[in-house]
Amino acid sequence: MRIDRMSGVGSVVFVLAAAAVAGMSVKVDEQAQRYTIEDNGQPVLTYNFGTVPVPAGVGGRYAVARSDYVHPLYGPNGEVLTKDYSPEHPHHRGVYWAWPEVTYRGETRDLHALQGVFARPVKMLRPGGRLLVSVPALDSLPAAWFGRAWYPLGLPLHLTHFTRATLSRHLEAAGFGVERFIPIRSGGYVRESFRYLADDTGRRLHRALSRSRFIAGLLSYWALAARRSSLMVALARRA
Repeated sequence: MRIDRMSGVGSVVFVLAAAAVAGMSVKVDEQAQRYTIEDNGQPVLTYNFGTVPVPAGVGGRYAVARSDYVHPLYGPNGEVLTKDYSPEHPHHRGVYWAWPEVTYRGETRDLHALQGVFARPVKMLRPGGRLLVSVPALDSLPAAWFGRAWYPLGLPLHLTHFTRATLSRHLEAAGFGVERFIPIRSGGYVRESFRYLADDTGRRLHRALSRSRFIAGLLSYWALAARRSSLMVALARRA
C-alpha cells in the first residue's frame, strides 16, 4: 500500500453498512438518536441523526440546534478531535457538509451558520429499501495491471479496499442482500496509475502514457467490457 501519495482529496461516502468490517460494530442510541461506530470496543465516531439541543451556558445568534453531523470523531488513542457548540463559533459542529446560501421556501437561508434552516435526515432505510455503494474494485483488471501503482491504493483516497466477494460479505453481515454489481469505467484512474508507475520506474514511456487520454480510454473500455473496471457499484436491498 502506498503511503507517500497525498495529492487530491477523494469523495467520501459515509455508509454505516461499511462498519461490518471485522472488528467493527455499530451501536444505536435511539433516545439520543445517534450511531456510534466502534473498532474492537474503541469508539471511532458518532453520527448524530437526531436534533442536538443547545447546551446550557452557550448562547448567541449562532447557537442553534443542529442535526446530521459527526461528533465526536476520535483519534487513534481515543482523543476527541472535533468540537461542538464552541463558544467562539457555536455554529461549527464536528464534521459536517453545508452551504452558506440555500433557498428554502422561497427565501435565502444559511445552512452553514444554521440561520433559518438546518439539515436533518427524515427517513432511514426501511426493510426492502435499496442501497448503492460505490468503491474501487480490488479485483479489477487495472488493479492487476498496475499492482502497487494502482491509483486507488494511494493514501488518503481509501483506507479499506474491497473485492466483489468481500463487499458482498460485509453488506450481508449488515443485513443487505446484493442484487448486482455494476462496473463503472474510469479513464482517470488509469492515467493516474500510469503517473504513479512513472514515479516508481522513472521511465519516459510511463510518463507519456499518463498524459494519453486515448490509451487510458482504450484500457478502461477493455476493463469495462470484461466487467472488471476500477470502480464498481453494488446495488443491495435491505432484508
